[in-house]
Amino acid sequence: MKRTLTDFFCKPPKVTNNGAGDSDHVVNVDSPAEKKAYSFRREWLKDFEWLRYENGSMHCIHCKTCGTEFAGNTAFATESTHFKRESLVKHGESAKHKKCRDKCVAKTSVSSGSIVKAFNRQDTASRSAQLAELNVKFNTAYTIAKEELAFTKFKPMLQLMKKNGIAINMTYANDKSCANIIGVIADTIRENTAVKVSSAQYISFMIDGDTDLSVKECVIVYVRILLDGQPTTILIGHVEVEHANADGIYAASKSAFAGLGDSCHNWMQKTVAMGANGAAVNLGKKGGVSVKLQEEAGKHIIPFHCMPHRLELALLSAQKDSPWIKETMEDGSFLAFCHFLADLFSAISKYSLLLQRNDVILPQAVSSLRNLILNVEAMAVRPCPGGKLASFHAAMKTQRDAREQEQEMQPQFMFRGVPLRKGEAENMAKDGPISQTAPRLQKQIETTVAAIVKQLHLRFSSLLCQEEHGMDTSVTKAVKCFHVFNHDVWPETAEELVDYGIEEVTFLLDHFQYVLERNGCDCALAMEEFQTLKTLVFMSFKDKSYHRLWEVLLTKEPYSSDLQNILHLVKIMLVLPVSSAQCERGFSIQKRIKSDIRSSLHPNSVEDLIRISVEGPPLEAFDASASVKRWMSEGQRAKRPNFKSWPQDM
Repeated sequence: MKRTLTDFFCKPPKVTNNGAGDSDHVVNVDSPAEKKAYSFRREWLKDFEWLRYENGSMHCIHCKTCGTEFAGNTAFATESTHFKRESLVKHGESAKHKKCRDKCVAKTSVSSGSIVKAFNRQDTASRSAQLAELNVKFNTAYTIAKEELAFTKFKPMLQLMKKNGIAINMTYANDKSCANIIGVIADTIRENTAVKVSSAQYISFMIDGDTDLSVKECVIVYVRILLDGQPTTILIGHVEVEHANADGIYAASKSAFAGLGDSCHNWMQKTVAMGANGAAVNLGKKGGVSVKLQEEAGKHIIPFHCMPHRLELALLSAQKDSPWIKETMEDGSFLAFCHFLADLFSAISKYSLLLQRNDVILPQAVSSLRNLILNVEAMAVRPCPGGKLASFHAAMKTQRDAREQEQEMQPQFMFRGVPLRKGEAENMAKDGPISQTAPRLQKQIETTVAAIVKQLHLRFSSLLCQEEHGMDTSVTKAVKCFHVFNHDVWPETAEELVDYGIEEVTFLLDHFQYVLERNGCDCALAMEEFQTLKTLVFMSFKDKSYHRLWEVLLTKEPYSSDLQNILHLVKIMLVLPVSSAQCERGFSIQKRIKSDIRSSLHPNSVEDLIRISVEGPPLEAFDASASVKRWMSEGQRAKRPNFKSWPQDM
C-alpha cells in the first residue's frame, strides 16, 4: 500500500484480525508508542535443533534442562516471546548455551552410548593397527641393536618386510628414527635396572677403564646384586672420563649411578665392596678409587683385586723367578723371547687347522711342536695378545694341573712322528718358519715350564685371601672370615660344629655393623641364628651345592624369616666381586660396536647399544609394548606414525 506524507504524520488506522488464521502470525499495530510484535516462524525449528515452541512461547531445550543456575538469566531457559531470528543466532553463539549443550549431549551419550561406543570401537581398532605396526618397527630396531648392526640397516629391513607382504608405513623409517627408538628401548631397560638396584639391600660394583677407537677414555660400571637368591651382574653405565685419574674415574662412576634416577640415590649406603683390576688408579693405597670410596661411604667397603688379573700377575712373577728367564732378562733377550712366541703363533695360524688334525702327516719337528703347543695350551700358559688369561676357569685349571705336576717337576711331552703326505713337507718347509723354529722353541720351553709351574703353585695359595703387601688387615680378615659359610669344609661331627665359626661371624658382624643396622639386622639375634643355621644345614642340606643351598635359604619359607638376621651376612658374601671379567666383556662389546666405520657414535648411543647387547632379553622374549608407550608419550610434538607426506608413500 502506497503511503503519503499525510499518512506519515497522521495516526494510522487500527488493523484487526477477524479470527482467521493462527494467532502466532498476528501483527497488532495500535499506536506509535506500541512496539511491533513479531511472529514465530516454523522453519526456525529446522534451523536451530535446540529450539522448542510450546503454548505461544519458545525456549532452548538445553538451557531449560540445565536451569537458570547453570544457563544464567536468559529467557531461553524459561519462556521467550521475542520472536526474532537475531536473538536465536545470538543465543546459539553464547558461551553459556554451548556449556549447557555440551552437558546435555554428554549426559545423553552416557545414557544411550551408541554413538560414543561406535567411535570408541573405531578408535580402538585404529589404535590396535597403529600399535601393531609400531611393534614391528620396534622389534626391527631391537634386532639391529642386539645384533650390533648399523642404524642404516633399519630402512632396508622395513622395505624387505613391505616387499614380503607386510602392511607397514614407511614413516619413521630412517637411521635417526632407529637411533631414537633404540634409545627409548635402552631407557626402558635402564628403568628396570634402577628398580632392581633400588630394591637390593647390598650391592658391590665393578669398574674398569679403557680407550675407545676415537681415543677417548671410558669407564664401564657394573653392579652385583642378588635376584631371587642368585648373584647377578648388571650394567650400570658406560661413561666418558674427562681425566683418567682417580678423581675422574670416581666422578664417572658416581655419574653412572646418577643416570639411573633418583630411586638409586642411596646406592653408596648399600655398597659393601668394589672390584677392579690391579691398576694403581683403582686400588692404590694412597689415592685410588677404593680409598676415595671408603672415605665417603665407610671403611667397611672391601676393595677386591680381580682374581684372573691376580693370577696373571702371579704367572708373570713366577716366570721372572725362572733361572733361564733371569739370565735372559739381564741381556734383554726375555723380551725378545716373548716377541718370538707371539710371532711364532701368528706364523702358524695358517696351519692352525692342519696342526689340530691327527690324521695329517707332518714332519717330526712340526709334529713335536704340535704336541708341545697342545700340552702348553692345556696348562694355560700359551701366549696370547695382551697376556690376558681366557677366564677364571682356565686359571683354576692351571692351578689344579700345577698341583698334579708339582712332584714330577717336568711336564711329560709326548712326541711322535707320523708319515707325511706326499709334497706337504716340502711345501711347509718352504712357506712357514715352523720347521725352522720348532726345535729351538721346544728346548727353550722345556727348560722354563718346570720352574714356572712350581712358582705358580706357591704363589696361587694367597690369591683367594686377597693378600697383598700393605693391604688393610681388617679387610683381608673380613674376606677370610667368609669361609665359615662354606658348608663343604665344616667339621663332620655335631660336637665340633657347635663352636665352629663363632669368632669369624662375630668379626663380620662388627666389621659390617653400619650397613647391617641400616638394613634392619639385629646382630645379637644373628649369632643365635648362626647356631640354628649350622644345625639345619648339617642335618638337612649337607648334600646341596654351595649356590643351591643359599638360594633355598634366601627364598623359601620359613628359612628366610627364621634366619633373616644371619642371612644378611650371606647376602653380603654372595655379592662380593671376586672377578671383574664382566667389565672386560663390556669393553669387548664396545670395540665391536664402535668400529672403524662407526667411530663417530655418540657416547649415549654407545651406552644404549651396550646395554641392549648385554642386558636385553632374546628377541623372542622381547616385549616392545612398554617402549612403544614411552615413545608415544615422549617428545614436544605428538607422534604421527601413519602420516604420509608424499603421494609415493601411499
